[in-house]
Amino acid sequence: MHGWPNGTSMGPGLTLCAAAFLVALLTGVDARADIWGEYGEDDETTVSDTTEYPHSAACRLEITAVDNGISSCSGALIGTHHVLTAAHCIKDDDDEYVARVAVSCGYNQGNTPFGIANSVRLHAHPNYEGEDGWMNDFAVIAVDRRVGQIAGTLVPTSWEDYQSLVGEVLELNHFPGAPIGDTERMYHSQDLVESATEILLGHHLDTAPGSSGSVLFYDDGVDYLAVAVNASHNEGWELNYAPLISADRLAWLDTQMANDPTPVDAPDLLPAACEFHEGVVEAGVSVFEVDLGVLNWGTEPAESFEVEVYFSEDHDVTHNDQFLGSFTVDSLESFGEVSQTLTLEAPADLDLGYAYLGLVIDTGEVVTEIDETNQATSCDGDVLIVPDTAEGDDDDTAPPDDDGDFGKACMCTESGGDPGTTVAWIGLIAAAALSARRLRERRRTRV
Repeated sequence: MHGWPNGTSMGPGLTLCAAAFLVALLTGVDARADIWGEYGEDDETTVSDTTEYPHSAACRLEITAVDNGISSCSGALIGTHHVLTAAHCIKDDDDEYVARVAVSCGYNQGNTPFGIANSVRLHAHPNYEGEDGWMNDFAVIAVDRRVGQIAGTLVPTSWEDYQSLVGEVLELNHFPGAPIGDTERMYHSQDLVESATEILLGHHLDTAPGSSGSVLFYDDGVDYLAVAVNASHNEGWELNYAPLISADRLAWLDTQMANDPTPVDAPDLLPAACEFHEGVVEAGVSVFEVDLGVLNWGTEPAESFEVEVYFSEDHDVTHNDQFLGSFTVDSLESFGEVSQTLTLEAPADLDLGYAYLGLVIDTGEVVTEIDETNQATSCDGDVLIVPDTAEGDDDDTAPPDDDGDFGKACMCTESGGDPGTTVAWIGLIAAAALSARRLRERRRTRV
């Protein structure tokens, strides 16, 4: 079986013998005609609090292919820095590993309460190849931070008596696309196991493109046990298939996890949402307010650090841009957020025209971080800088350029020019504020 670029749950060659799936599997029926399986009513619901365990262990995977194409899958934490998923989520049609995977556990409509962890190693099961590869559609991802120690983990468990799973209720947290969802929300499904072999489960839990790699789990009253990986679908038999965590696969998982590097616990500081309180800024005259936020997506708190604010001619904010002001953050807990309202004065020597407001975090580089490349950014949208002679001019009706958008050229006059010259502003788009909070006490995790 090969990966599908949209992260769908499907694979060629899925068949069952007439004697039943319980004993043997044959090849010959193509499952490409139906790439999702929705069967009856599974009491499927959206998860409102994705930070509550065990939902918090479910992860949305954003996959970047070697050609920079983007797709999504699902997965689940099974260790402090390991995510279980399907092999076709991390390998392309040419059986090559994808370029990278961004992992957001507890994801909910753009909110990433446990930050974004990045893949450092990808491991597809060695038997994921050839016509029977779909039965070994099984993989694990090592990431760059110990998100599992905060979000919680499922416990991977092998089932020697696999037949005992038939008739048991398994659960699934996943990020399905159409026709169930839009991959932006977490859904919860549960249903009975229909059939089982020593390596594969057949189930009727509803799935859709984007559900691939989600982990079926079992609540034994003490732990949430990872049982199998949702990976494929057979239209003719109306079953979804999930490679089972057998004893051999569990041993393989343990080996990969033991040999992967252990991330160093450290902060990871990056900008959060910002909001600009004014529309047009008059150089040398305007005093304006701006709300700025900083996140710590690292696994350790950060001590005191400085944040500097700039106007930049582009999204690449650096110390060479126009300095506006700064503020100090005394400390920031792991996966915490702080916001600050600054009153800033527009310098008289600002370049006229459109500019971007941005910030640079930890300007003195006093905090050692997991990722030292994500501390600078600009806010969404741009703002117009006008000369101080434009006093109170609120006419935003300047003619559009050839592309239908307002351009930079001739939007403002030089100082001393006609104060009646029209100006235009494309305002800041306020980004949705990201919330980060610590979870309630977790069940024990498997490291």
